[in-house]
Amino acid sequence: MFGKFVMYLQGFMSLFWKGFAAANPELAYEGALTEFAKRVERHTVSMGGIKAELNKQRARLVAAQEHVKQADAEVRAALRMDNKTVGLKASANLQTYRTEVATFEGLVGQLQKEYDSQVSIARNLRAEYDKMQTKSKVNISRLRAAQAVEASLKMMDSVSTDDIAQTIHAIDDSVEEAVGRVDARRDAIGARLEESAVHD
Repeated sequence: MFGKFVMYLQGFMSLFWKGFAAANPELAYEGALTEFAKRVERHTVSMGGIKAELNKQRARLVAAQEHVKQADAEVRAALRMDNKTVGLKASANLQTYRTEVATFEGLVGQLQKEYDSQVSIARNLRAEYDKMQTKSKVNISRLRAAQAVEASLKMMDSVSTDDIAQTIHAIDDSVEEAVGRVDARRDAIGARLEESAVHD
């Protein structure tokens, strides 16, 4: 029952997110990039834990190697002094320390491989983040350009060609009327001038 509720909730959130992303692509990109950056940061923190453990095991390995050197020196000294009791104890210690060295070498090797793998993953994540960031900038620029074109087309759609033709005809008619009035006035003035010349 609870599983179905979670499934429905995830479906609703997915639809909500898709609707939000379509309506607000810049915010959706920013949110996705922020979430991705948080994941990269969490990965970096977990790498820090692996690195700390690697350093701790390396320190233990160095200490175990020092114990091997000391135990080896004790075994050699016991052999020179022909002290079997000290020699047997030093030999047992030497074997224990060699086992520790082998164990720590294995751990250090495994941790180093894991750390190297995580470093490679971190590089890939960072490259993917950079690629996503560049792509989001390009897509936002494309979106803004498309929105500007769409707004221009809407403005052009609101002005029909019939309206423009009617406006041009009205201007033509006004010009013709004005020219007609000027011609009539000129003719009237010319007729008066002729009439006054005849009377003189």
